[in-house]
Amino acid sequence: MKTLSDKGMTNKQISEFFNSMGIKTPKGKDYYPSLIWVSLKKYRKRLERYSPYKVIENSEELYLQPIQILTKPN
Repeated sequence: MKTLSDKGMTNKQISEFFNSMGIKTPKGKDYYPSLIWVSLKKYRKRLERYSPYKVIENSEELYLQPIQILTKPN
């Protein structure tokens, strides 16, 4: 479903393709455009949940600062 959508097919075209190939929903019914839309939406949300963190750019710098060590007088 996602591959067909990524290739530019509309939800209506995807549902017509599945129905013409005899592919049924998990409940054994025909596909329709809004079902394709909501399935793709849920799939995208699931992907976001499984990869919530994305590093876009990382930059680090190290600063060294001299310190003075104090000793106790004897």
